[in-house]
Amino acid sequence: MLLHKSKVPLVKGGFRGISNVPLSVKVLLNPLSLPLAGETFSAKHIYATTSNACHNMNMLRGWIFNQNERSFEEIESSRLKEWRDDGSVHWRSQSDGQLVWIDLCNPDEEDYALLCQRMELHSTVVENLKTPKGRPKIQQFEKYFYMTLYAVVHRTAAGNVQVELQEIDCLVGDNYLITVHQENVPVIDDLAKYWKTQPPKNEGGVAYLVYDLLDNCLDQYFPALDAIDDRLDELEDVLFEGNGKELTGEIFALKRTLIRIRQVAAPMREVVGMLMRHYADGDHNTYVYYQDLYDHVMRIIDLLDTFRDILSGAMDVYLAVESNRMNAVMKTLTSFSIIFLVPTLIAGIYGMNFVDMPELHYRSGYFVVLGVMAFSMLGLFVFFKRKDWI
Repeated sequence: MLLHKSKVPLVKGGFRGISNVPLSVKVLLNPLSLPLAGETFSAKHIYATTSNACHNMNMLRGWIFNQNERSFEEIESSRLKEWRDDGSVHWRSQSDGQLVWIDLCNPDEEDYALLCQRMELHSTVVENLKTPKGRPKIQQFEKYFYMTLYAVVHRTAAGNVQVELQEIDCLVGDNYLITVHQENVPVIDDLAKYWKTQPPKNEGGVAYLVYDLLDNCLDQYFPALDAIDDRLDELEDVLFEGNGKELTGEIFALKRTLIRIRQVAAPMREVVGMLMRHYADGDHNTYVYYQDLYDHVMRIIDLLDTFRDILSGAMDVYLAVESNRMNAVMKTLTSFSIIFLVPTLIAGIYGMNFVDMPELHYRSGYFVVLGVMAFSMLGLFVFFKRKDWI
Protein backbone atom coordinates (compact mmCIF):
# COMPACT_ATOMS: atom_id res chain seq x y z
CA MET A 1 0.00 0.00 0.00
CA LEU A 2 1.22 3.46 -0.84
CA LEU A 3 1.09 5.73 2.17
CA HIS A 4 2.10 9.41 2.11
CA LYS A 5 2.73 11.31 5.29
CA SER A 6 0.84 14.54 5.63
CA LYS A 7 2.73 17.79 6.00
CA VAL A 8 -0.05 19.19 8.19
CA PRO A 9 -0.46 17.65 11.68
CA LEU A 10 -3.81 16.38 12.84
CA VAL A 11 -5.67 18.63 15.20
CA LYS A 12 -4.67 17.60 18.70
CA GLY A 13 -7.24 15.58 20.59
CA GLY A 14 -8.95 14.32 17.45
CA PHE A 15 -11.92 16.20 15.92
CA ARG A 16 -13.32 19.01 17.96
CA GLY A 17 -16.81 20.20 17.15
CA ILE A 18 -18.53 17.56 15.09
CA SER A 19 -20.75 16.18 17.79
CA ASN A 20 -23.86 17.16 15.89
CA VAL A 21 -22.75 15.52 12.64
CA PRO A 22 -25.20 12.77 11.62
CA LEU A 23 -24.21 9.31 12.81
CA SER A 24 -23.75 8.10 9.24
CA VAL A 25 -21.07 10.75 8.67
CA LYS A 26 -19.29 9.81 11.90
CA VAL A 27 -19.16 6.23 10.71
CA LEU A 28 -17.78 7.30 7.31
CA LEU A 29 -15.02 9.33 8.89
CA ASN A 30 -14.41 6.73 11.61
CA PRO A 31 -15.25 3.46 9.79
CA LEU A 32 -14.68 1.13 12.68
CA SER A 33 -16.57 3.04 15.31
CA LEU A 34 -19.39 0.76 14.17
CA PRO A 35 -17.60 -2.24 12.58
CA LEU A 36 -19.25 -3.84 9.61
CA ALA A 37 -19.16 -7.61 9.33
CA GLY A 38 -16.93 -9.06 6.64
CA GLU A 39 -15.58 -5.67 5.61
CA THR A 40 -12.31 -5.53 3.68
CA PHE A 41 -10.38 -2.71 2.06
CA SER A 42 -8.35 -2.64 -1.09
CA ALA A 43 -4.59 -2.28 -0.74
CA LYS A 44 -4.51 0.17 -3.60
CA HIS A 45 -6.04 3.10 -1.71
CA ILE A 46 -3.77 6.12 -1.41
CA TYR A 47 -4.13 8.49 1.52
CA ALA A 48 -2.82 11.73 0.12
CA THR A 49 -1.97 15.30 0.97
CA THR A 50 -2.99 18.43 -0.89
CA SER A 51 0.32 18.44 -2.76
CA ASN A 52 -0.51 15.05 -4.30
CA ALA A 53 -2.81 15.34 -7.28
CA CYS A 54 -5.22 12.56 -8.09
CA HIS A 55 -3.85 11.63 -11.55
CA ASN A 56 -6.74 9.18 -12.00
CA MET A 57 -5.60 6.98 -9.07
CA ASN A 58 -7.85 5.92 -6.23
CA MET A 59 -7.17 8.53 -3.57
CA LEU A 60 -8.74 9.69 -0.32
CA ARG A 61 -8.03 13.08 1.26
CA GLY A 62 -9.59 15.06 4.07
CA TRP A 63 -9.49 18.47 5.74
CA ILE A 64 -10.90 20.05 8.92
CA PHE A 65 -12.10 23.63 9.09
CA ASN A 66 -12.19 25.00 12.63
CA GLN A 67 -14.61 27.92 12.62
CA ASN A 68 -13.69 29.03 16.14
CA GLU A 69 -9.97 29.26 15.40
CA ARG A 70 -10.50 30.00 11.68
CA SER A 71 -8.00 27.35 10.64
CA PHE A 72 -8.04 24.88 7.78
CA GLU A 73 -5.88 21.81 8.37
CA GLU A 74 -5.34 18.62 6.48
CA ILE A 75 -6.09 15.28 8.08
CA GLU A 76 -3.03 13.11 8.51
CA SER A 77 -2.73 10.25 6.06
CA SER A 78 -2.10 7.88 8.97
CA ARG A 79 -5.42 8.93 10.54
CA LEU A 80 -7.24 8.32 7.25
CA LYS A 81 -5.70 4.86 7.10
CA GLU A 82 -6.74 4.15 10.67
CA TRP A 83 -10.30 5.16 9.91
CA ARG A 84 -10.46 2.54 7.22
CA ASP A 85 -8.30 -0.23 8.65
CA ASP A 86 -7.89 -0.04 12.44
CA GLY A 87 -10.67 -1.48 14.57
CA SER A 88 -9.29 0.07 17.76
CA VAL A 89 -10.04 3.63 16.67
CA HIS A 90 -13.19 5.01 18.23
CA TRP A 91 -15.12 8.21 17.79
CA ARG A 92 -14.57 10.99 20.31
CA SER A 93 -17.06 13.85 20.33
CA GLN A 94 -15.49 17.24 20.99
CA SER A 95 -16.71 20.83 21.05
CA ASP A 96 -18.75 22.37 18.24
CA GLY A 97 -17.36 24.57 15.52
CA GLN A 98 -15.63 22.27 13.05
CA LEU A 99 -16.48 21.22 9.52
CA VAL A 100 -15.09 18.25 7.59
CA TRP A 101 -14.30 18.02 3.89
CA ILE A 102 -13.59 14.57 2.44
CA ASP A 103 -12.42 14.23 -1.18
CA LEU A 104 -12.55 10.88 -2.98
CA CYS A 105 -10.90 10.56 -6.38
CA ASN A 106 -11.52 7.73 -8.85
CA PRO A 107 -13.54 5.48 -6.51
CA ASP A 108 -14.08 1.81 -7.28
CA GLU A 109 -17.08 -0.45 -6.61
CA GLU A 110 -15.86 -1.14 -3.09
CA ASP A 111 -15.78 2.59 -2.34
CA TYR A 112 -19.28 3.08 -3.69
CA ALA A 113 -20.61 0.20 -1.59
CA LEU A 114 -18.93 1.52 1.54
CA LEU A 115 -20.12 5.06 0.90
CA CYS A 116 -23.67 3.88 0.22
CA GLN A 117 -23.88 1.78 3.37
CA ARG A 118 -22.38 4.27 5.81
CA MET A 119 -23.98 7.39 4.39
CA GLU A 120 -27.36 5.70 3.94
CA LEU A 121 -27.47 6.94 0.37
CA HIS A 122 -30.56 6.60 -1.75
CA SER A 123 -30.27 4.13 -4.63
CA THR A 124 -30.69 6.90 -7.19
CA VAL A 125 -27.74 8.77 -5.67
CA VAL A 126 -25.52 5.70 -5.93
CA GLU A 127 -26.58 5.22 -9.54
CA ASN A 128 -25.77 8.85 -10.31
CA LEU A 129 -22.39 8.57 -8.60
CA LYS A 130 -21.50 5.59 -10.77
CA THR A 131 -22.79 7.16 -13.99
CA PRO A 132 -20.36 9.72 -15.43
CA LYS A 133 -21.33 12.75 -17.51
CA GLY A 134 -24.66 13.27 -15.80
CA ARG A 135 -26.71 16.43 -16.00
CA PRO A 136 -25.96 19.06 -13.31
CA LYS A 137 -28.65 18.81 -10.67
CA ILE A 138 -29.40 18.93 -6.97
CA GLN A 139 -31.53 16.59 -4.87
CA GLN A 140 -32.51 17.17 -1.26
CA PHE A 141 -32.79 14.23 1.13
CA GLU A 142 -33.49 14.04 4.85
CA LYS A 143 -29.87 14.24 6.00
CA TYR A 144 -27.99 15.63 3.02
CA PHE A 145 -28.00 17.27 -0.39
CA TYR A 146 -26.75 15.46 -3.48
CA MET A 147 -25.35 17.80 -6.11
CA THR A 148 -23.65 17.41 -9.49
CA LEU A 149 -21.64 20.22 -11.06
CA TYR A 150 -18.90 20.66 -13.65
CA ALA A 151 -15.56 22.42 -13.64
CA VAL A 152 -13.98 23.62 -16.89
CA VAL A 153 -10.38 23.24 -17.99
CA HIS A 154 -9.32 24.83 -21.27
CA ARG A 155 -6.16 24.66 -23.36
CA THR A 156 -5.13 26.63 -26.43
CA ALA A 157 -3.00 24.75 -28.94
CA ALA A 158 -2.10 26.11 -32.38
CA GLY A 159 -4.87 28.69 -32.07
CA ASN A 160 -7.53 26.06 -31.34
CA VAL A 161 -9.41 26.18 -28.03
CA GLN A 162 -9.87 22.79 -26.36
CA VAL A 163 -12.34 22.63 -23.47
CA GLU A 164 -12.62 19.75 -21.00
CA LEU A 165 -15.59 19.36 -18.64
CA GLN A 166 -14.83 17.69 -15.30
CA GLU A 167 -17.71 16.28 -13.26
CA ILE A 168 -17.83 16.71 -9.48
CA ASP A 169 -20.42 14.95 -7.32
CA CYS A 170 -21.05 16.45 -3.88
CA LEU A 171 -22.73 15.22 -0.72
CA VAL A 172 -23.52 18.14 1.59
CA GLY A 173 -24.63 17.76 5.20
CA ASP A 174 -24.94 20.13 8.13
CA ASN A 175 -21.29 19.79 9.12
CA TYR A 176 -19.58 18.04 6.24
CA LEU A 177 -18.83 18.17 2.54
CA ILE A 178 -17.90 15.08 0.51
CA THR A 179 -16.67 15.48 -3.08
CA VAL A 180 -16.37 12.56 -5.51
CA HIS A 181 -14.78 12.74 -8.95
CA GLN A 182 -13.30 10.33 -11.49
CA GLU A 183 -10.21 12.30 -12.46
CA ASN A 184 -7.91 14.95 -11.14
CA VAL A 185 -9.81 18.23 -10.79
CA PRO A 186 -7.41 21.19 -10.50
CA VAL A 187 -10.05 23.46 -8.98
CA ILE A 188 -10.29 21.21 -5.91
CA ASP A 189 -6.51 21.13 -5.44
CA ASP A 190 -6.28 24.89 -5.89
CA LEU A 191 -9.13 25.51 -3.46
CA ALA A 192 -7.60 23.28 -0.77
CA LYS A 193 -4.22 25.01 -1.12
CA TYR A 194 -5.87 28.42 -0.97
CA TRP A 195 -7.88 27.54 2.14
CA LYS A 196 -4.72 26.39 3.90
CA THR A 197 -3.26 29.89 3.52
CA GLN A 198 -6.55 31.82 3.61
CA PRO A 199 -9.11 29.79 5.61
CA PRO A 200 -12.77 30.17 4.62
CA LYS A 201 -14.94 32.70 6.35
CA ASN A 202 -16.44 31.34 9.53
CA GLU A 203 -19.90 32.66 8.68
CA GLY A 204 -22.48 30.37 7.15
CA GLY A 205 -20.83 27.08 8.11
CA VAL A 206 -20.81 24.43 5.42
CA ALA A 207 -22.95 26.70 3.22
CA TYR A 208 -19.94 28.95 2.70
CA LEU A 209 -17.69 25.97 1.85
CA VAL A 210 -20.19 24.91 -0.82
CA TYR A 211 -20.45 28.50 -2.05
CA ASP A 212 -16.67 28.78 -2.37
CA LEU A 213 -16.49 25.49 -4.27
CA LEU A 214 -19.26 26.53 -6.66
CA ASP A 215 -17.76 29.99 -7.07
CA ASN A 216 -14.35 28.60 -7.99
CA CYS A 217 -15.90 26.13 -10.44
CA LEU A 218 -17.96 28.85 -12.12
CA ASP A 219 -14.97 31.20 -12.23
CA GLN A 220 -13.18 28.62 -14.39
CA TYR A 221 -15.78 29.18 -17.11
CA PHE A 222 -14.80 32.80 -17.74
CA PRO A 223 -11.15 32.23 -18.86
CA ALA A 224 -12.42 29.50 -21.20
CA LEU A 225 -15.08 31.83 -22.59
CA ASP A 226 -12.48 34.60 -23.00
CA ALA A 227 -10.29 32.23 -25.01
CA ILE A 228 -13.28 31.28 -27.17
CA ASP A 229 -14.10 34.98 -27.63
CA ASP A 230 -10.55 35.72 -28.83
CA ARG A 231 -10.70 32.80 -31.24
CA LEU A 232 -14.07 33.99 -32.54
CA ASP A 233 -12.54 37.38 -33.37
CA GLU A 234 -9.77 35.66 -35.32
CA LEU A 235 -12.22 33.44 -37.17
CA GLU A 236 -14.41 36.40 -38.08
CA ASP A 237 -11.43 38.22 -39.63
CA VAL A 238 -10.50 35.17 -41.67
CA LEU A 239 -14.06 34.50 -42.76
CA PHE A 240 -14.69 38.07 -43.90
CA GLU A 241 -11.48 37.92 -45.94
CA GLY A 242 -12.96 34.93 -47.76
CA ASN A 243 -10.31 32.45 -46.60
CA GLY A 244 -12.50 30.26 -44.45
CA LYS A 245 -12.57 27.03 -46.46
CA GLU A 246 -10.19 25.28 -44.05
CA LEU A 247 -11.94 26.65 -40.95
CA THR A 248 -15.42 25.23 -41.42
CA GLY A 249 -14.51 22.10 -39.44
CA GLU A 250 -13.19 24.17 -36.55
CA ILE A 251 -16.26 26.41 -36.63
CA PHE A 252 -18.63 23.49 -36.26
CA ALA A 253 -16.40 21.96 -33.54
CA LEU A 254 -16.42 25.27 -31.67
CA LYS A 255 -20.18 25.46 -32.01
CA ARG A 256 -20.52 21.96 -30.53
CA THR A 257 -18.24 23.02 -27.67
CA LEU A 258 -20.47 26.01 -26.90
CA ILE A 259 -23.54 23.79 -26.95
CA ARG A 260 -21.90 21.29 -24.59
CA ILE A 261 -20.83 24.01 -22.14
CA ARG A 262 -24.34 25.43 -22.17
CA GLN A 263 -25.77 21.99 -21.46
CA VAL A 264 -23.87 21.90 -18.17
CA ALA A 265 -24.15 25.63 -17.37
CA ALA A 266 -27.89 26.13 -17.86
CA PRO A 267 -28.98 23.55 -15.23
CA MET A 268 -26.76 25.32 -12.69
CA ARG A 269 -29.54 27.90 -12.42
CA GLU A 270 -31.69 25.25 -10.76
CA VAL A 271 -28.84 24.11 -8.51
CA VAL A 272 -27.95 27.59 -7.28
CA GLY A 273 -31.61 28.62 -7.10
CA MET A 274 -32.49 25.69 -4.84
CA LEU A 275 -29.52 26.36 -2.55
CA MET A 276 -30.45 30.03 -2.46
CA ARG A 277 -34.02 29.20 -1.43
CA HIS A 278 -32.78 26.68 1.13
CA TYR A 279 -30.54 29.24 2.83
CA ALA A 280 -32.98 32.14 2.43
CA ASP A 281 -34.38 31.65 5.94
CA GLY A 282 -30.94 31.46 7.52
CA ASP A 283 -28.00 33.83 7.51
CA HIS A 284 -28.67 36.80 5.23
CA ASN A 285 -25.01 37.00 4.20
CA THR A 286 -25.14 33.40 2.97
CA TYR A 287 -28.18 34.24 0.86
CA VAL A 288 -26.26 37.18 -0.66
CA TYR A 289 -23.38 34.89 -1.59
CA TYR A 290 -25.69 32.57 -3.48
CA GLN A 291 -27.30 35.54 -5.21
CA ASP A 292 -23.83 36.37 -6.49
CA LEU A 293 -23.47 32.78 -7.74
CA TYR A 294 -26.80 33.04 -9.54
CA ASP A 295 -25.55 36.19 -11.26
CA HIS A 296 -22.41 34.32 -12.34
CA VAL A 297 -24.49 31.53 -13.87
CA MET A 298 -26.69 33.98 -15.78
CA ARG A 299 -23.62 35.81 -17.12
CA ILE A 300 -22.14 32.52 -18.32
CA ILE A 301 -25.37 31.54 -20.08
CA ASP A 302 -25.70 34.99 -21.67
CA LEU A 303 -22.10 34.81 -22.94
CA LEU A 304 -22.65 31.33 -24.36
CA ASP A 305 -25.80 32.44 -26.16
CA THR A 306 -24.02 35.53 -27.48
CA PHE A 307 -21.03 33.54 -28.73
CA ARG A 308 -23.28 30.98 -30.36
CA ASP A 309 -25.20 33.74 -32.15
CA ILE A 310 -21.94 35.40 -33.23
CA LEU A 311 -20.60 32.10 -34.54
CA SER A 312 -23.83 31.35 -36.39
CA GLY A 313 -23.90 34.87 -37.79
CA ALA A 314 -20.27 34.68 -38.92
CA MET A 315 -20.96 31.35 -40.60
CA ASP A 316 -24.04 32.77 -42.32
CA VAL A 317 -22.04 35.75 -43.54
CA TYR A 318 -19.29 33.45 -44.82
CA LEU A 319 -21.82 31.31 -46.69
CA ALA A 320 -23.45 34.45 -48.11
CA VAL A 321 -20.06 35.74 -49.29
CA GLU A 322 -19.29 32.39 -50.88
CA SER A 323 -22.71 32.34 -52.53
CA ASN A 324 -22.19 35.84 -53.94
CA ARG A 325 -18.78 34.82 -55.19
CA MET A 326 -20.28 31.80 -56.89
CA ASN A 327 -22.98 33.99 -58.45
CA ALA A 328 -20.29 36.31 -59.82
CA VAL A 329 -18.47 33.34 -61.35
CA MET A 330 -21.71 32.09 -62.86
CA LYS A 331 -22.41 35.53 -64.33
CA THR A 332 -19.00 35.61 -65.97
CA LEU A 333 -19.38 32.11 -67.39
CA THR A 334 -22.88 32.90 -68.63
CA SER A 335 -21.69 36.10 -70.29
CA PHE A 336 -18.92 34.37 -72.24
CA SER A 337 -21.25 31.53 -73.14
CA ILE A 338 -23.70 33.98 -74.73
CA ILE A 339 -20.87 35.90 -76.42
CA PHE A 340 -19.63 32.74 -78.14
CA LEU A 341 -23.15 31.54 -78.83
CA VAL A 342 -23.74 34.02 -81.70
CA PRO A 343 -20.66 33.11 -83.82
CA THR A 344 -21.33 29.44 -83.10
CA LEU A 345 -24.87 29.89 -84.40
CA ILE A 346 -23.68 31.67 -87.57
CA ALA A 347 -20.98 29.08 -88.22
CA GLY A 348 -23.51 26.31 -87.70
CA ILE A 349 -25.92 27.82 -90.20
CA TYR A 350 -23.33 28.14 -92.94
CA GLY A 351 -21.88 24.77 -92.20
CA MET A 352 -25.02 22.87 -93.19
CA ASN A 353 -23.64 22.35 -96.77
CA PHE A 354 -26.89 22.87 -98.68
CA VAL A 355 -26.42 23.30 -102.45
CA ASP A 356 -28.60 26.40 -102.78
CA MET A 357 -27.06 28.85 -100.27
CA PRO A 358 -26.65 32.20 -102.12
CA GLU A 359 -24.19 33.65 -99.59
CA LEU A 360 -21.69 30.88 -100.35
CA HIS A 361 -21.22 32.28 -103.88
CA TYR A 362 -20.53 35.87 -102.80
CA ARG A 363 -16.96 36.91 -103.40
CA SER A 364 -16.72 38.73 -100.06
CA GLY A 365 -19.20 36.51 -98.17
CA TYR A 366 -16.53 34.95 -95.92
CA PHE A 367 -15.22 38.32 -94.72
CA VAL A 368 -18.75 39.66 -94.19
CA VAL A 369 -19.64 36.70 -91.97
CA LEU A 370 -16.41 37.12 -89.95
CA GLY A 371 -17.23 40.79 -89.50
CA VAL A 372 -20.76 40.03 -88.30
CA MET A 373 -19.33 37.52 -85.83
CA ALA A 374 -16.73 39.95 -84.50
CA PHE A 375 -19.22 42.83 -84.28
CA SER A 376 -21.81 40.73 -82.43
CA MET A 377 -19.18 39.41 -80.01
CA LEU A 378 -17.85 42.91 -79.36
CA GLY A 379 -21.36 44.28 -78.82
CA LEU A 380 -22.25 41.53 -76.37
CA PHE A 381 -18.96 42.00 -74.49
CA VAL A 382 -19.64 45.73 -74.07
CA PHE A 383 -23.20 44.99 -72.96
CA PHE A 384 -22.16 42.52 -70.24
CA LYS A 385 -19.29 44.73 -69.19
CA ARG A 386 -21.72 47.56 -68.51
CA LYS A 387 -23.89 45.11 -66.56
CA ASP A 388 -20.80 44.30 -64.50
CA TRP A 389 -21.06 40.65 -65.35
CA ILE A 390 -17.51 40.54 -66.66
